[in-house]
Amino acid sequence: MSATYRVGEYYTDLSNPAAPVVYRCMSAGDKTSSVWAPVGAAPAGAGFNYRGAWIATTTYHPNDVVLLGSGTSSGLYLSVIDANPNAPDSGIGWVQLCSYATWL
Repeated sequence: MSATYRVGEYYTDLSNPAAPVVYRCMSAGDKTSSVWAPVGAAPAGAGFNYRGAWIATTTYHPNDVVLLGSGTSSGLYLSVIDANPNAPDSGIGWVQLCSYATWL
């Protein structure tokens, strides 16, 4: 069974942990027919920088990872722009690495 990808989905290539690259699906399809475009890359020698819970008054930089812990957009987000003042769920300068649900 082959996975099918949708436009807008993200993939983080960790084949080189020192320089992970985030890709966005540009054309839907299976493993061989989907089209991916890079949206961010780590500088040489850098990895992810987990910063904990997102704080509105903090400015984030490429490869900073934050936790957004409420609402339907909750999950882990990767900043892909420098001096990022945007909320992770704004879709501006962030890539959602994973989401999670709160079970009651």
